[in-house]
Amino acid sequence: MAAPSWLYTVAKTIGITTAVIYVGIPALVKFYPHLILHAVFLNFVVWPPFVNLNQPERFGLTPVTAFHLETEPGVVVGVWHMLPATPTPLLDNTDKAYDRALSNGQPIILYLHGNAGTRAGYHRVQLYKILQNLDYHVIALDYRGFGDSTGVPSEEGICHDAIFLYKWLRRKVGENAPIIVWGHSLGSGVATRISKELCEEGSCPHRLVLEAPFSSAIDVVTVHPLSSVS
Repeated sequence: MAAPSWLYTVAKTIGITTAVIYVGIPALVKFYPHLILHAVFLNFVVWPPFVNLNQPERFGLTPVTAFHLETEPGVVVGVWHMLPATPTPLLDNTDKAYDRALSNGQPIILYLHGNAGTRAGYHRVQLYKILQNLDYHVIALDYRGFGDSTGVPSEEGICHDAIFLYKWLRRKVGENAPIIVWGHSLGSGVATRISKELCEEGSCPHRLVLEAPFSSAIDVVTVHPLSSVS
C-alpha cells in the first residue's frame, strides 16, 4: 500500500531542512566567511534608524560634541565626547574647548559598545547620562563599519580603533586624568584585549570595567535566546 501523500511531504521537508542545516549553511560559511563576521558584529542592524550622529544633543545629551578620527588610511570613526555634569566652564563650543576640558583632571571613560546598533542606542545613551552625572568624561565611538564610521569590522580592526582612541586620549591628557576602559558585551572582549596590549606597552588603563562580559563565543551561542529550543 502506498504511503499517504502527507507523510511523503513531511519526509521531504525534513530532508530538505536537514540538508540546509548540515550542508548548506557550512558551505556558505566556507565559501563566504564574511557572513560569520556579519553574524557576530550585526553592524547592519541599526536602531534607532535614520539618525544624524553628528547631532548628539538630539538624544538629550549635553554638553556634548561629535567628531571623527582617522584610525588608519581609509578608516574614519565617529566619536562623541560628553562632559561631566560639573565640567570646567567652556569658553566656546569648539573642539579645542572640549580638548582643554579633557585635561581638567576629572576621570575619563572610554566606552566600547556591544554588537549591533550605534553609539546612539537608547540604553547606551542612558548610561552616558548616568556617568556624566557621576562627573566622568565619556568618550564613545562607533567601531569601523558601525554607525557613521567607514570600513569593515573585524576583530583586529575594531581593536585597532579602540587602541587608537585610547592613545589619542592619552596624548591629550598625559597623566593629568585617569582613563577607564569600559566594555559592554562584545565590547568587553575588545576592552580586555586592548587593556592587555596597552599594559604590555607600559600604558595600562587606570581601570577596566566589564559589563555583561562573555567567556567565549561558544558560551554566547549556547545561552543566546535565539539558540534555545522550546
